[in-house]
Amino acid sequence: MRIALVHSYYRSETPSGENVAVDRQAELLAAAGHEVRIVARHSDEDASRSSDKLRLAWQVASGAGADPSAELRAFNPDVVHVHNLFPNFGTRWLKTWPGPLLATVHNYRPLCANALLLREGKFCTLCPDGDKWAGVRHSCYRESRAATIPLAIRNRPGPSRDALLHRADRIIMLSPRAETIYRRYGLPSEKLRQLPHGIDAAAADSPTEPLNRWVSVGRLTSEKGWAWLVANWPDDVGLDIYGAGPMRAELAASAPASVRLLGEVSNDVLRAQLPRYQGAIFAGVAPEGCPFSAIEALAAGLPLIARRDGAAADMVERWGCGSIFRDGHQMSECLHQPTTPADREAALLTFRDNFTTEAWLSGLLAIYRELVTS
Repeated sequence: MRIALVHSYYRSETPSGENVAVDRQAELLAAAGHEVRIVARHSDEDASRSSDKLRLAWQVASGAGADPSAELRAFNPDVVHVHNLFPNFGTRWLKTWPGPLLATVHNYRPLCANALLLREGKFCTLCPDGDKWAGVRHSCYRESRAATIPLAIRNRPGPSRDALLHRADRIIMLSPRAETIYRRYGLPSEKLRQLPHGIDAAAADSPTEPLNRWVSVGRLTSEKGWAWLVANWPDDVGLDIYGAGPMRAELAASAPASVRLLGEVSNDVLRAQLPRYQGAIFAGVAPEGCPFSAIEALAAGLPLIARRDGAAADMVERWGCGSIFRDGHQMSECLHQPTTPADREAALLTFRDNFTTEAWLSGLLAIYRELVTS
């Protein structure tokens, strides 16, 4: 099968799970014998232009922008799979593209300017609930009213009229909560298919030299709940944080001595270290789709200790692969309970049943076949 992946890569200064997902998908599909081409634009390159901000604002609001049609026609794919068009690709080409088209929804950008449905650390649906300019009032995109305006204009018709989601023949949702939210705001259920990310099981070896510490992995940005986590972390429990981002200096200044900031490491290094920990901590409350860091933890046999309302807590509620806490006191109680072999086995079983590359590839190819034969 010939498969074209269309993706606008986010800037490298802000590591993105979406970028990782696209690259992994291309590698896995190619390894399975399919012919794959990534049709891409890169924000790092486009940002070098002096007119970047004005150009991007215009094309987001209007649908103008880069058109991948010529490259797609030259490749002649059986299926076009769009991951992200924001902000570098336009959307006007979607009206005339004739072939099967699939979209994966990685976030809530068609509903929310900051793509998180999160404001001041709390779940927020003001804009999709009808207050169309709430995001502008609250400077929800890059803390700027001016930068938020183009997104507010684009999102006014609602997700069912979003250019990509309206055109897509099928839409992949990464979690039940994401599907529920998008259905609530008008996406037709017959288009939606649930398919979480999958990774290989290389990290699921038995731990050596176990550490009496806990681990948390992710971008050091506010929506991940880092400030809350270090403010509520107990002094007598060790925590290692892996990741880079704009909050590093703030966290280094406020974290207790029991918390170590270990920076960003390669995936191979991280996978070798994860099985040594007692469990993985998730303090964010954003309704993310399917965080890679939680899947990596499960593959390493780590139970998820998750703050209620976050994406990792959804996984714990669904599969019983850890514990959920509401506040600092409950988190401390979870941390002071020893991790048992049964806890590790529950984490591994959750991974093997739901998040392997084999399960992901099988599910994705079934959707592709559904598209090309319909």
